[in-house]
Amino acid sequence: NVGTYGLIATLLSLGFLASSIGAGLQYAVARHASVPGRDPRGVLGRSLWSCFPILVIVGALTAVGAPIAHYLHASSTASVNATLLYFAVTIASAVPVGVLMAQRRFTVLAVTTLIGSSARFLLALLIGLHHDPTVVALMTSSYATLLAAGINVSVVIFGRRTREEATHRHEPRGAVRSEGTRLAVLGAC
Repeated sequence: NVGTYGLIATLLSLGFLASSIGAGLQYAVARHASVPGRDPRGVLGRSLWSCFPILVIVGALTAVGAPIAHYLHASSTASVNATLLYFAVTIASAVPVGVLMAQRRFTVLAVTTLIGSSARFLLALLIGLHHDPTVVALMTSSYATLLAAGINVSVVIFGRRTREEATHRHEPRGAVRSEGTRLAVLGAC
């Protein structure tokens, strides 16, 4: 029923899916990063790498953005591509949040959430209301989430090393991806 609620209602279902996958990934990363002796930078890098297959699929979907836009009766592919960008950013931004949760850096997470929310409003004002509101909402959400994720990644990378990280134990290859997938499915159910 796109006519009643606008295109944003149809595209929000992909946002829900991204949030479910991101939540599962976030908690899987937090569990792996909380093991004593694990280097948070290593967990961050390996976990971001585990997002690669999902990001490749999202990138491939942009190639068929025009048929998707036609199916949804969208005026252009911009709203579909903005949705796919938001999908990718939502999933990838869950990784640094998981690492910071494991480090119990809740103040940093609160500050970056506040910065992201403020950036979303400021970007909406800067872009203005002369554009498609669906695209503006999705783009401002993507940019604000990307800004918050960048700050979170910087905190993890440039944070002080602790003595417990010296042993640097590795988790099995693909462990975060498989656990994140299981948790995302459970969360969506």
